[in-house]
Parts: sequence; C-alpha cells; structure tokens
Amino acid sequence: MSLAVLYCPVPDSKTAADIARGLLEQRLVACVNIIPAMQSVYWWEGEIKTETETLLLAKTTTTNERPITEFIERTHPYTVPCIAFLPLEGVNQAYADFVRAALAERTAPDAAAQPGGF
Repeated sequence: MSLAVLYCPVPDSKTAADIARGLLEQRLVACVNIIPAMQSVYWWEGEIKTETETLLLAKTTTTNERPITEFIERTHPYTVPCIAFLPLEGVNQAYADFVRAALAERTAPDAAAQPGGF
C-alpha cells in the first residue's frame, strides 16, 4: 500500500472544507491540508484566466485513488477539476504508520461501528 498526495484546487474555502470532510468521513484520506488564496493562471475556453483558488493537499494511499476521483468528480463544482495524485516517498515511518492506520479502519469489517479515530 503506497502512499500518495492528492493535489486538488477548488474555488473557495467552503468547497474545500466540504470536500475535505467528505473524504475524511469516508476514510479515503488520513489528513487534508487546506491552503487558501493561491493564484491560478490558466487557459480556459481560448482565453488566459486568473482566479484565486484554495488548494487541497490530502494524504492517502494509491489504493484509494479511484474512489477519491469518483467522489471529487461528483462533488466538485468545476466542469474539469484537477485531481492529481503524487507519489509520497521518503516519509518518516511514524507518519506513514499514521496514514495507513487511519485508512485501515475504512476496510475493517466493523468500521461503521468504530468511533472517530485520529
């Protein structure tokens, strides 16, 4: 089970919090960092656009990439959201253990009955 970081810009802090909470509640990610007010400059419909966005960085495993992508595609307000996974290498063992433990509860047979955890 390899670790990965989800990179996903969203339009605002409320969207970021909603997506982060949904991913955490489903135990698809162990932790989400919400970075406000980044400036994005990009091509859209033949024009260069400039927008302020909020960035989600979430720690997960590569086994969760598909359900995360499906969740974000359903909930993200953009027509074409950026949902990118970057391999997470060189992670200290204690943090890697935390991520794996937080996500292991998702697949446990009685996961629905377990309390919040981390």
